[in-house]
Amino acid sequence: MLLKYLGNVTPPYEYENRVVGISWSPNSLKLAVASSDRSIYLFDENCVKRDKFSTKPVDSKFGKKSYVIKGIAFSPDSTKIAVGQTDCIVYVYKIGEQWGEKKVICNKFRQSSPVTCLIWLTEGPIIVGLVDGKVRIALVKTQKAQTLYTADSTTIALTSNVRGTGFLSSHADGSIIKYHLTADGNHEPSGRICNHTVPAYALAWTQSHILAAGCDRRVSFYDSRGKLVKNFDYSRENEKEIAVACCSPSGQSVAIGSWDKIRILDWSPRRSIWEEANTRSLPNFYTVTAISWRRDGSRLLVGSLCGAVEQFETVLKRTVIRGSHEVAYVGPSQVVIRPLQEGNRPVIIRSQTGYEIEDVKVLGRADNNVIARTANTLLLADIELNLISEISWEDKSNSEKFFFEYPRVCLIFCSGELTIVEYGNNEALGSVRTEAVNPHVVSVRINERQAAEAPDNKRLAYLLDPRTVRIMDLVTGLTVTLVSHDVRVDWLELSETGHRLLSRDKRARLWLSDELGGRILLLTGVSFASWVLGSDVVVAQTGQTLAVWYNVDDPEVATLIPVRGDAIDISREDGRTTVTVEEAGGKVAYLLDEPLIEFGTALHDNDFGRALLFLEDLADRPQAEAMWENVARNAMAARQLLIAARCYAALGDVACSRFLKNIIEIGEKYRAETGHDPLSSPDCWAKLAILNGELKTAEAIYLEQNELGQALDMYQKYWHWEDALILAQNRGWPGLQELRDRHLTWLLESGQTARAAAILEPTNPRRAVKLYLDAHRPGRAARLVLANPDLLEDRSIVNEIVRVLKATDLMELAGELLEKTSEPLEAIKCYSQAGVFARALELARKVDPTSVVDLEREWGKHLASAGHYDAAINHFIEAGETALALDAAINARQWRKGLQIIQVIEDDDPTIRKQCEKLAEYFASIHEKNLAERLFIRSGDARRAVDVHVQNGNWSRAHEVAQEYMTPDEANEVLLKHATILCETGDLKHAEELYLAIGKYDSAIAMYRKASRRADMIRLVAKYRPDLLETTHAHLARELNESSKPREAEDHYLAAGDWRGAVTAYRAANMWEDALRVAKQHAGDNAAQQVALIWARTLAPELAARLLMRLNYLDGCLQLACEADLFDWALEIVKYGSTDQMKEVHYRHAMALEDAGHFSEAEKEFIKAGRTMEAVQMYIHTRDWEAAEDVAQSINQDAVAQVLIARASEAVEGQDYSLAETLLLRAHKPEMIIEHYKKAGMWSEALRVCREYLPSQQANLRRELGQISASLAGANAFEEAKKWLEVGEVRAALDILILDPQAPRSSLIKAADILLHQADSETVAQIGGDLGSRLFAIGEYAVAAQVFLQADKLKDAIDSLASIGEWEKAKRIVNELAPDIEPYLEEKYKEAMLRDGQIDRLVEIDADAGLEILANKGQWNQVFETASTQGTQVLHKYVAQRAVQLLKGNAPLDALQLYVKYGTPPIQQNFNLYLQLSESILNSEAYYEYRYLSHLRTVLLDLWKNLKSLESSQKSKFERVLKATHYSAVKCGCRDYPVLSGLVLKASITLLRYTDLLLADRAYYEAGIEARTAGKNSEAFVFLNHFLDLEECIEEGDSTVLDVEDLAVTDFPVEVPLPETLSLTAEQREEVREWVLAVSMDQKVEQVLPTDHRGVYVGSLTAHSVDSGSLQACILTGYPIRGSIIKFAEVQHVADRDDWTKLINTARQAPQDSNLNDILAFIQEWFGAIPNYSF
Repeated sequence: MLLKYLGNVTPPYEYENRVVGISWSPNSLKLAVASSDRSIYLFDENCVKRDKFSTKPVDSKFGKKSYVIKGIAFSPDSTKIAVGQTDCIVYVYKIGEQWGEKKVICNKFRQSSPVTCLIWLTEGPIIVGLVDGKVRIALVKTQKAQTLYTADSTTIALTSNVRGTGFLSSHADGSIIKYHLTADGNHEPSGRICNHTVPAYALAWTQSHILAAGCDRRVSFYDSRGKLVKNFDYSRENEKEIAVACCSPSGQSVAIGSWDKIRILDWSPRRSIWEEANTRSLPNFYTVTAISWRRDGSRLLVGSLCGAVEQFETVLKRTVIRGSHEVAYVGPSQVVIRPLQEGNRPVIIRSQTGYEIEDVKVLGRADNNVIARTANTLLLADIELNLISEISWEDKSNSEKFFFEYPRVCLIFCSGELTIVEYGNNEALGSVRTEAVNPHVVSVRINERQAAEAPDNKRLAYLLDPRTVRIMDLVTGLTVTLVSHDVRVDWLELSETGHRLLSRDKRARLWLSDELGGRILLLTGVSFASWVLGSDVVVAQTGQTLAVWYNVDDPEVATLIPVRGDAIDISREDGRTTVTVEEAGGKVAYLLDEPLIEFGTALHDNDFGRALLFLEDLADRPQAEAMWENVARNAMAARQLLIAARCYAALGDVACSRFLKNIIEIGEKYRAETGHDPLSSPDCWAKLAILNGELKTAEAIYLEQNELGQALDMYQKYWHWEDALILAQNRGWPGLQELRDRHLTWLLESGQTARAAAILEPTNPRRAVKLYLDAHRPGRAARLVLANPDLLEDRSIVNEIVRVLKATDLMELAGELLEKTSEPLEAIKCYSQAGVFARALELARKVDPTSVVDLEREWGKHLASAGHYDAAINHFIEAGETALALDAAINARQWRKGLQIIQVIEDDDPTIRKQCEKLAEYFASIHEKNLAERLFIRSGDARRAVDVHVQNGNWSRAHEVAQEYMTPDEANEVLLKHATILCETGDLKHAEELYLAIGKYDSAIAMYRKASRRADMIRLVAKYRPDLLETTHAHLARELNESSKPREAEDHYLAAGDWRGAVTAYRAANMWEDALRVAKQHAGDNAAQQVALIWARTLAPELAARLLMRLNYLDGCLQLACEADLFDWALEIVKYGSTDQMKEVHYRHAMALEDAGHFSEAEKEFIKAGRTMEAVQMYIHTRDWEAAEDVAQSINQDAVAQVLIARASEAVEGQDYSLAETLLLRAHKPEMIIEHYKKAGMWSEALRVCREYLPSQQANLRRELGQISASLAGANAFEEAKKWLEVGEVRAALDILILDPQAPRSSLIKAADILLHQADSETVAQIGGDLGSRLFAIGEYAVAAQVFLQADKLKDAIDSLASIGEWEKAKRIVNELAPDIEPYLEEKYKEAMLRDGQIDRLVEIDADAGLEILANKGQWNQVFETASTQGTQVLHKYVAQRAVQLLKGNAPLDALQLYVKYGTPPIQQNFNLYLQLSESILNSEAYYEYRYLSHLRTVLLDLWKNLKSLESSQKSKFERVLKATHYSAVKCGCRDYPVLSGLVLKASITLLRYTDLLLADRAYYEAGIEARTAGKNSEAFVFLNHFLDLEECIEEGDSTVLDVEDLAVTDFPVEVPLPETLSLTAEQREEVREWVLAVSMDQKVEQVLPTDHRGVYVGSLTAHSVDSGSLQACILTGYPIRGSIIKFAEVQHVADRDDWTKLINTARQAPQDSNLNDILAFIQEWFGAIPNYSF
């Protein structure tokens, strides 16, 4: 946090005038400062003083100086200030919203004692602290105050939390109390948090901690439970008491004030610690008495003892976004965004989760929306509405798309998902899957035009797929409806109420849909559509017409307005609604009918009075009728009957209007009688039900009122006689028969004779028949006669009925009556006339078979005449009329049937041929070309058969048919004609196939050439004229090139193998890039560089250089230019290249000049190229020594030396040795002179030069001379050496003897003799070591020892003597000459003993050395056997070494066996090893094997007993390890016995106290599993949940995040070492995770550990309270004993009687060598004799 000084708000006084309070208003527009002069100063947001007022005492009689102000605070609405005074009162002053308003006291709260501090919560009342320790609450609205709690001492400070839902109070005794007024989701209890060491005058409540500080100059941070988490100690600095503290609005920074200093402490979210961020010294400021942070966190004000108020800016960093907004990070999780335009208010963005804000963006068309990111959340804000939302967001790809087209919501598209966020809501409003990432196909409506007290109306419309729109209720998450379209939707918009949807599809059709899924087409050819703001009016444009639907309930009625442009927007302001149209001359506004729009709004708001006034003025306009209907419908729904009556009257429905008025009169009468609501009258209910057509509902209402008569009268009145009869019959009404008679009379009187006849059918059939005939219902009469045998026998009635039936053309019934009366022939005739041929045929087969064929024919004709051709086919076939059957089949489109029929017909008359042609046309249309071909040929039309194959692309078959059924000329003519037609119509593909079918290849090629289809042309040439392919490509390439189409020509050049032609074409067209590309692709970089060089030469030098550098061809082109002798151009180009490139060009130029013989010019170029040495070499090569030496002089002496050496070589070649010697001496090369003399055999001159100039090489030269002379003379080495000795050259003689690596033994011995007796000390030192080594190598150890001794190589001499066993001589040499290497001699001696197998002798001499040697060789058994004879200390030294080695090799079990075998003596140095061994066993797989645990237990018991006897301080540590091992062994040993499962559970829980030794995750897992097996789900849940927490910490490698709150009631260690790896398998962990998750959802399982009377877990031995005492542990399981006990020999050890009894009984039944008996034996060994007792 940075502190930037902004200036002085109020200057200091010369005297004390303490600033007692500073308070910023919640809207950050006002600042109040209170001082000890009892005045309050008011400042604006820029800290400019604007007002001042004085406070008042509680009673004026006490005087103005009878009190002081102790605190001030602004109200949440920023219009009031609360002032706490020491005269036992709190005043609330109303200061108003504007400056200069009168300050009045609006509230007074008297207190029982003086006020010491005061705060006003942002979401609550005033909190007051008093001297008597009370903390009171003052409610402004009710003018009441009450005490919340009373502490033991004075309240000295108050502070609220960041959310304003709770507060802290600190008191003079150091206590700090927390109190929550409203629940904010944290579920923390109120009460005393902690006792601070001193009174906490500086108190602050951050997001998650509490700060307290005071006179001890220490700043302490406590967590929510009062645990100290951080302490800053300033007592050692030059610091005075800390007086005040203030938390930043974000809760992540705290400012504390002391003497002349303020400090800023910041919370680091990443490190999760508090850090000191900044300290600011304020010289001569004295004590900081007040601090206040502005609500946006950007300003900090501090007040002093002398009345000064200083202002600081507090930011972490600042940046400007999009040039329009400044973003100031005032905390890790809070930023302030200020628009740079004046007059706009800043916006505060704060993460409620406390996460650090990582990124901030300002988006939207008007830069009115803010997007901020944290690690796990997304913050969205609307600057204009000042609303902020924070939602969880896990996506880290930053691929989201944000849209802000809709008010109050933000749309987020991410990974195929649309998320809707409502500003001000911290949860996403909804989320749906959609692939349409376009705001034009998404529409959201949030509580727009919402009526008062109406429920939330939040709806979303979006594309479920490209053709389906889903309307969704965002409140319930349910689908309102799905609207399907037949084509893709490209725009949609919901009405403001969300009840209707406008959508436009890709065909520019505008649809109106309702929430029931209904869809109506409004308009086609739509380019613009929209709802009018604040109404349900639709505006759309089609062509040059604007359509307006003022009433969408009547979509047929639209107002059309001609326009001359495109509609772009609709605006509604100042009582006018206009459509903006963009025309040629600009934008034109077209005015809409505002009253009509207002009517829709009034109707939606149920403002019927305003709607009626509008409709009264509307008169007879076309829209009026639908509007009256809308008002009537809404009035009826709202039970406004009078309004509805007026509407129906206007619609002309007088009956309905009168009926409604009657209902109103009934209701008014009811209210006059009862005083109740008129519409609560049952008569009104019934009348309304009748009006709605719900007569059954009205019946129920009447019957409920016991008014059966009214119900019957209602049915009769509205002519529902059947319902009346049913009701009367069901209710047993006595007048039922009379009602029936009245019903029959009414039917006859009203002309309903047929219904009356139906009623008389059961009782009087003859009268019923008469009535049916009178009613002209002969069919009903006939059916009644047919059903009544008596009437059927009455011939007069039957004849009359038959006559009437024939007259009315009811022939079938007439036939049926005639059939029943035995007149079959007449019946057949009637059936035939009625078209009922089935019954006619059936009857004819019985009475007249000869007429069957005629009936079949007539039936077929009848069906054919009716258009039922398919049904007629079979009847014609039955009648033998195949021609008619074929005609019917073709007319019925039964083509297959027709094909079958025509195959039977052999005659091919013209009619049949015509039918064949029709069939052929059909089969040709369905591409059954073979059938069509045969039928066309049968019809005699071969050309059409050919056409069938042509149309189907079967050119070969068309050719065959033509050849078979037509002459060749005709066939070719037909096919060629088809090909020509196809070619003219542009169907070149099919034309090609025809050309190919008749062999006209060249015609096809020419066709494609004419159509400029070069690819097809090339394809045909390649296939049918391959010999002309390359020529064709070349021709096309030239043609395209001449047409200035080099790109198309390129392909043909390349196909013709002429890539150079393509390059030339591109060069000619000045298309160098393409020329370069072609050259590079088809000839490589060399050709490309050549093209680039040509291109570059056409450009200016600078442009050429840039081009070549861009192409990365500069080096290559420079090389090509040099090879082409274009040095002038290359030198111009290289000026823009690098220095190295310029030098290279100069060098190549120099080489060219040298080859041309221009040496002086070449010299200059060599020098420019930085190759001066090359110029020297050039002159050396041409023997121009003076020029060479002159140039070399300009370089260095080495160059001069090269010239001199070359010139000397020339002199040697000319045998001018004196000149050569002079030159080489000038070059300082005497060795070269010697070499020249040696080659010339001038050894004397060589020795002279060597003696004068290289004396150090004189010996080598002599040796070389000797070797040469010896080889020339042929004498042996001895003679040659003798010669050199004679001349005094000892070194030369030695060199001759030992120079040969394969020198014989005699030569080496002779050389040793010369070295020992004749050589000087220098020579001995130089070659003695080498000679001694060679003698040692051939076994001459004695001579070698003398040589080494002479050369002062004492260690080598000792090695030589040791090789021949001369130990006495070696010791004498060491004692006399080098006592310091005596250990070396001893080591050699030990090695000799060991080599000879004399270990016993070596041990006798040096036991430690012998054992060490054996240990190093890994012979541990021999080591232990030998060491056991040397004592315990020695033995266990090597046992420990071996154990350490085994532990490092991950073999702890082998190490354990060592200590089982050799014991564990209490050696201090081995204690850590014992502990490491124990932990390795306990934390390995051996933990599950009883025998290993038994061995470890035995070893530890032996150690423990040894320590016990010594009273070692380590005893308790090893006793704890021993107990952990013992309980582990008990658990492992009892696991195989189900009856002992209780002991296993107890031992598992006990082992949790040893998780600092054991693997913690494994211990909690096993305890949880055992508890779950035993049915103790609460304990199992806690243990397994902690196991999962441990697993997460192990995976993350961080134990600081481990939650140990559930273990607070146990004595288990909470700070345990984390294992390096997970102890359990992934399957075990997953099974536990699923079980814990399932149990966590089970309300029946308590998710805490059970506790006993001590308030601790029942499995704990000790309690937190000292007074509670501790329980004894059972020696079997370590579990606390709460019942009867068994005491052992050692009284302090006891066992649980029940557990002991179970173990004894089970052990008796087990084998003698079982684990249980082993456990009992161990207990007896450890704790003494097992007690005997009887049951």
